[in-house]
Amino acid sequence: MLGKIKTFNGLINLLESNNQYSHSSNRKVLLEKIVGNTGLDAIPSQNKIPDFSEMDQISSESGGGEADTFKSGNTFYKDFRGKQKGFGMWKDSESSKSRPATKDEFLIRVALHNKLFPQSNIEIISFDENGVITKQKQVDGEQYETDDVRDLLKTRGWEHIKGDTFKHKSGVMMYDADYNGATKYETNEYGEQIAVDWTPFDVLLVPF
Repeated sequence: MLGKIKTFNGLINLLESNNQYSHSSNRKVLLEKIVGNTGLDAIPSQNKIPDFSEMDQISSESGGGEADTFKSGNTFYKDFRGKQKGFGMWKDSESSKSRPATKDEFLIRVALHNKLFPQSNIEIISFDENGVITKQKQVDGEQYETDDVRDLLKTRGWEHIKGDTFKHKSGVMMYDADYNGATKYETNEYGEQIAVDWTPFDVLLVPF
């Protein structure tokens, strides 16, 4: 799994159309198999570790428990090394507590993010036994109204569970959804502001 692997296509359609995998445990096995076999072109052939001393470090209200975040121009870098076990967090079920992710689980998380939210693509620029570093372009948007975002996500197959947790019809859970600064609005024929797009910077996506 840790070799050079290709981008997977049709993951969501496959999960939706194959009734054989409607049971949650089977969905999870299928999803992990798809990512493991066809995956994404994620792991760099050569690690590129930026000089973070030349960047602005971004503080977090949560304390940055997953990674240290840095910004250079309109690009963000997340350094997971030295945090948890170096590969972010994972949840085994909706009711379970978050735990440190494995290497493979991190790749699944990134694969799901890039499939469901390609407009905020996450690029892995360093990946080894010490952990991972990712790169991502800044996500622009306006201030949001929670109901607007939830209604928009509903049209895209996301069911709101509670708080910042959503479940996708394909068999994916989204935790830690953060809408701030990533919602785009347009004015409709009645002069009302309507949410037309929502792009997360980074969320925890796992198969359920």
